[in-house]
Parts: sequence; structure tokens; C-alpha cells
Amino acid sequence: FSVSGGSLANAEVITDVNGSANTSLLIAAAANSSWINVTATARGADRNVTVAVLSLANLELMAQPSALQCSNGSAGLSVIQAMALDASNNPLPNVQISFTVSGGATLNSGTATTNAQGQATVTASAPPGLPDGQALIAAQAPGVDASITVPISGCFGTQPGGTPTPGAGEANVLQ
Repeated sequence: FSVSGGSLANAEVITDVNGSANTSLLIAAAANSSWINVTATARGADRNVTVAVLSLANLELMAQPSALQCSNGSAGLSVIQAMALDASNNPLPNVQISFTVSGGATLNSGTATTNAQGQATVTASAPPGLPDGQALIAAQAPGVDASITVPISGCFGTQPGGTPTPGAGEANVLQ
């Protein structure tokens, strides 16, 4: 095998019982080339294929709903969607994205991979009893990161099942 850009995991490969030979094309995250030519040569015959190189340029985050709001003792939930885009704002499939959250909220997963439409989703959750505030959700992919702030409200003052949290809403009166 030979390539016009990037590098090969193995340039010389022996065919398997089905006559297939495989190797991996390694491309740096900041590759400038938009096309790489790959040539396989066996017994004096060449086969060429051109591979498109799509570079991740941007991550866009959205939250639906836009707030983590507890009601009736249930956790507040919001689906966090990351959209992976190239420099021309075209969606990119198969991009692995890592997610983190702060502010007392949790995520159902720390990673997700974009689908054919360039979208990856995780679900943020604010448990009952969590004080009002904000959850900062960050997403990272090779060379790009983004974040979104999601308000947390209505969670403090209830426990799971809708019962009041002891001490919530009580005031001390000095006489």
C-alpha cells in the first residue's frame, strides 16, 4: 500500500484466505488535505481509491428542554445534543464526543458518537433536592470543544416521591 497523505499502520500486508488485505490509514487531526489517494499494488497490478478527509471544525450544543426543572419529586431531564460540523458547516458522522457536567447534575453517558446526521446525544439529569443553580455541560472532540449552561430549578424542597425535604422553605425567626 502507498498513500499521498497521512501514514499507514502497515504498508505491506499479506492477504487472508479470502484474498483481502487490510491496513489502517492514519490521519493527523489537523490534516489540511481534503483528499488522500490510496494505492494497493499486488503482482504488478495497482488499484487506486481516493479517500475524502473531513476535518471537525465546530461543535454546536443544544438542550431540549432548555432547563433542568424538577416537578412532583421527579428529576429534571434535558436531552443534550451535540452537532459535529466541518468548516463548511456540513455534519460529520462517526465523531466520538466526550461530555462532562458540573453543578450537581449528572449525565447518562460520558461519551457519544455522532450518527449519519452528525448528531450525538446524552441526557442530563438534576435530582430532587438539588438547589436551584446552573449545570455547565461541556463537550470535547479532537481539536474542538464547546459548552452550554442549563438552568436548574424546582428541584430543591422535594425528595423523590414529592415529599418535602426537611428544612426546605423553613425560616428561623428571631424574637
